[in-house]
Amino acid sequence: MKILALDTSTTYGSVAISEEKRIIAEHTLNSMKTHSETLLPNIDKMLKQTNTNINEIDAVAVANGPGSFTGLRIALSTAKGICYGQKIPLIAISTLMSIANNVTVTNQNICALLDAGRGQVYSAIYSSQLDELINPQLFTLSELANCIKDEVIFVGPFIENLEQKLDSIIKVKFQIAPSHLNYPRAASLIDILFKKNIKLSYDYKSIANLQPFYIRRSSAEERFKQSIH
Repeated sequence: MKILALDTSTTYGSVAISEEKRIIAEHTLNSMKTHSETLLPNIDKMLKQTNTNINEIDAVAVANGPGSFTGLRIALSTAKGICYGQKIPLIAISTLMSIANNVTVTNQNICALLDAGRGQVYSAIYSSQLDELINPQLFTLSELANCIKDEVIFVGPFIENLEQKLDSIIKVKFQIAPSHLNYPRAASLIDILFKKNIKLSYDYKSIANLQPFYIRRSSAEERFKQSIH
């Protein structure tokens, strides 16, 4: 079985391919170019490098948010196109769970964070077995601090910028994940797929209905909502 995984939910773009549960290639890049420019070429390059034909892909895993509105749409629409064309399963996995999976060797709870702008974060808390203890939500750091009652490790692409703030508001012992574990990786999506024994089945209707998990409305949607009140 071969799985293709895509993550463009942050500024990092990541593509990976596995064969029989083994990662055979992964490419992760924080580029100045947009994901719309880089995603398809990176998929094509990785297929060629691994001598894999797109017809050999058995399923596609995608990071489904929260994250960049545009980035989420790019990966999901690309994944849908591949799955429709090949009639293969599409598996959507939380971006926060994927990042938390980078540090599951710990015995601590794991708090995954993404920058949501406006002084807020997207965050969720997981056990070291990736059980969801606090579901993905939009928080201020103070709100998040009030939810944290047990020792925790923080992980996420911008977490190092928050260490001083966290130190002043978190009341329990905590750690910051090493820098090389803080970015999203497509390979993590594949690992979760097998860890969680996610069932693979092709369902055209469920793929068609699948939408990115934004949590917060886009600025355009919020302006539209305000204009009708």
